[in-house]
Amino acid sequence: MQLSDAIRQACTDDERHKTLLSAFNHFYGKFAEEHAFDTYIVCLSKHHPEDNDGRLSMWRGYGSNGNGAAIVFDTSKLNYNEASPLILAPVQYASTAQRHEWISKTLDGFAGLVRASDIPTEKLYLAAHALLERIKFFALFTKHDGFKEEEEWRVAYMPDRDREGRLRDMFHYAIGPHGVEPKLRFKMGPIEGITTNDFSLSKFIDRILLGPSLSNGLAITAVRRMLEQNGKPELCDRIRVSSTPYRAR
Repeated sequence: MQLSDAIRQACTDDERHKTLLSAFNHFYGKFAEEHAFDTYIVCLSKHHPEDNDGRLSMWRGYGSNGNGAAIVFDTSKLNYNEASPLILAPVQYASTAQRHEWISKTLDGFAGLVRASDIPTEKLYLAAHALLERIKFFALFTKHDGFKEEEEWRVAYMPDRDREGRLRDMFHYAIGPHGVEPKLRFKMGPIEGITTNDFSLSKFIDRILLGPSLSNGLAITAVRRMLEQNGKPELCDRIRVSSTPYRAR
């Protein structure tokens, strides 16, 4: 089912149909013009507590071919805040056909709910907003099932949820392979109304895992020095080294 068809089926009355369609287009336009540019995502991979090696495919694809490091976060120490503009959730994997089917079923279900509900015409904008939010979350937290080995989790920053603009001073830019791009430089520290008062790297870092191509005493000593000189000596004892017998070509 297409979006236009869903809205038409939701409202057989012309006035209600126009109201719902207008509301959806309004919210979509507002997102496209004001929020899409500064919607940010950081991608993580689920890590099993007893694993000190990491997955070889991840080292190859994202860990500088084994020459990088992985920071393991303990998410059990995070406190849930319903008002936070940061959303942490696992990625759901599905084929292209399955994702198209999900969208079609969601639109069909939306049409059925609106038809069955006695929503006043002047309140139909609430239904339009809820539909757009569901589509946004689906887009942000789904991925083709060819990537399911990654066991990805994502943290998404939603600017429309940051109503007081507490993270807006962290908007920045980065110069990468594709040129200049917008970036959110998140400062790991307490943020009133968003995090707890003890929010810090030291609290959430479980371990620092050096890649299999860095499995030597020289690398460990150098990383320890880096941590000490950057004011994080408490992290030195959390360094681990992958024992996977792999060397970058």
